[in-house]
Amino acid sequence: MQKLIYVVVGLLLCISCSNDSNHSEENSIWYSNTYILDHGEKMFTDYEPDSVLYSDSARGYNIDAPLNYALLDTTQFRLFNALPYDFKDVAVYCKIDTVEQEFMIAHFDLVPGQYCQVGKIAGIESPTTFTTIQGTELYMDAMKKMDPEHVTFRIICPDPLFEKISRIKQSTHVKFSRYGSGNWGVLSPRDARYYTTMFANMGYLYSSKTFEDAFKNYEGILHNNNGDPIDRDAVYLSMINKPKLNLGVVTGSGIGGLGGGSAFGVRSEYIQKYCTLGNNWPLEVYAHEFSHTIGFGHSSNMTYGNSKGSLVNIVKQVYLEMHNKGDLPFIGDPFAVDTDPFLEKEPIQEETDAYQLKNMKI
Repeated sequence: MQKLIYVVVGLLLCISCSNDSNHSEENSIWYSNTYILDHGEKMFTDYEPDSVLYSDSARGYNIDAPLNYALLDTTQFRLFNALPYDFKDVAVYCKIDTVEQEFMIAHFDLVPGQYCQVGKIAGIESPTTFTTIQGTELYMDAMKKMDPEHVTFRIICPDPLFEKISRIKQSTHVKFSRYGSGNWGVLSPRDARYYTTMFANMGYLYSSKTFEDAFKNYEGILHNNNGDPIDRDAVYLSMINKPKLNLGVVTGSGIGGLGGGSAFGVRSEYIQKYCTLGNNWPLEVYAHEFSHTIGFGHSSNMTYGNSKGSLVNIVKQVYLEMHNKGDLPFIGDPFAVDTDPFLEKEPIQEETDAYQLKNMKI
């Protein structure tokens, strides 16, 4: 069965997505590969300006909707794919409160990896015959505009990776932030590219029934900052429903990561290890810092993994199990190919001193 992803529609400001209203496919339902490649924009490129990379409206997205279609304004859509993966045969279905049937409002032969496109919504300027989800024809007069309060979209795609990301229920909104002072370095486009894969994998992990069961049914004691047992149901919901994270990178000497409130960051080399998994340390750093963002300090055992009774050990155990089974959105480095246009072909830095890693502060 094809999996569905629901996108809550809101008014978005897109700073840097291409748009061309003079092409013959503009205001169409069907978008060919050629049109998409000619009229969209590759994201997170090395030359992307700071005003775009660090803009929430241009590059921010929800972990559970890395591929999404939403209203830019009342007459235009924005198609957004945060992941470094080309999705094919992507259909977008629309539900308007005043129309009984759900209908296909756009079909994209290709949605390139880490790509953004803006276009005119089909049926805005002229009468259009749409196809309903049941396969029947639906004729509509020119809509003139769409009210975001009364419209929702969902994406249907037969791709196996889409089936996986559609299982993600962690709704956290992530934004790429510059930082650049103290122990914070300056987040680069390369960091942003890898962060998208890391959060796809970790969002998938936290959303999985395997992790939920392992966490809620863990036989050891998981305690809060005061040493009291946590409410596991409530804590699990706080993981899934964490509102927002402002992502950065950490460069301070001897510092593996930083986290608290909405701030979250790890070292650049750790971001790349979530797919290649050269060692477990990046997982410990992630679990540690993420636990800080949901309110746990060093006096709890929700942040450190140096004992059997800890959240960190649960995260590591479940992630490694899923990784070994191939049950993660990304296994291996998605950018480690000669044809990737983003990279300058420098080798990924490997950790060579396990003792140094284990003595880093997090």
